[in-house]
Formats: sequence, structure tokens, C-alpha cells
Amino acid sequence: MLSIENVSSGYGKIGVLSEINIRLEENSILGVLGRNGMGKSTLIKVLSGLLPCHSGKIFLDNEDITNYPPHLRAQKKISTIVQGRGIFPRLQVIENLMLGKLLQTTVKKDRLDEVFGYFPILSERTNQVAGTLSGGEQQMLAIGRAIMSDPKSCF
Repeated sequence: MLSIENVSSGYGKIGVLSEINIRLEENSILGVLGRNGMGKSTLIKVLSGLLPCHSGKIFLDNEDITNYPPHLRAQKKISTIVQGRGIFPRLQVIENLMLGKLLQTTVKKDRLDEVFGYFPILSERTNQVAGTLSGGEQQMLAIGRAIMSDPKSCF
């Protein structure tokens, strides 16, 4: 499903990732662990299209997405949950969740009930401004928004 082949990347002349190879089959989970500065966030940015590959290829379902911009990767059902939560703090909880499916043209079902099943507190706070949620609730909201996109891959 997701294949990363000899990917190298970094920031300007500073190399961070060097010939990374990963192959993930459908329904598999990968954990990436390491201390600060080891390249975990850089890898996520490369997979999301926020940072270009210096070399190598990224394939999703055998399609080369290496040069796809972030919005096209989102349309291919790649979703990212960033460490800083990345919610829209001035929007309501429900508005944040609905934004999760904005770029999807092939969403088969509304996954709102699924999100509320995982995170019942969000169903009680649908009209609350997201920035007023606790840190943990904001993280739930970020994960919920990713679920709403009906992702194939989630980072």
C-alpha cells in the first residue's frame, strides 16, 4: 500500500533522512521512535508533501506520489495528525470535524458517528470553540478530523 524507496530529504543543504526504505501493507501499523532531532517529523513532512524528497520515491497503491503537493496527497486519502494538534482554534468542534472531509471526493460514508464512538466527549462539545478544549480534547479533535477524511494512510 505505502512504499518509501531510498528517500533522502532535509532542510536546504542539511540532510536529515538518508535512503529511508519502508513498506507498509494495508491495515499495518508502523511506529517511528527516536530522540529529538532524529528525523521523525521530517519523515512525516516528506510523506505529507510538506517537504520535498531530495532523492528516492514514494508510492501509494503503486502510484508514484513523490512530487504530489499536500492537497493531492490528501485527496489520495493520506492524513496527517501533527504534534501541535493543528486544529482550527476559532472554529467550533463540529466545523473542525467537517473540514476533515473537505478535500475528499470519494468519501463513502459520514464517519461522524465513528469519531463520536471513539471520543464521546466531542459529541457533547460540538458547538464549543475548539481552542477552549483541553489539550487532550484538542488531540482527540485532531485525530477525529483525520478519521473524517476516511484515510488509507494516517501519519
